[in-house]
Amino acid sequence: MVAYDREVRRLVPGKTGMDPEMLDFLFGRPVRVLLGGMHVRVYETGDAIRFNFQG
Repeated sequence: MVAYDREVRRLVPGKTGMDPEMLDFLFGRPVRVLLGGMHVRVYETGDAIRFNFQG
């Protein structure tokens, strides 16, 4: 979900010409931000997405 969300937010403005500031309004908060609220740190290492569960 994190990778999909990141790619959609990267592709939509380029393909549609939409203002990137509209993304949060249309799609909600990024999954990365939602996970941060649940004490899950998301970070990228190369092509991989890693999670660090805190708490």
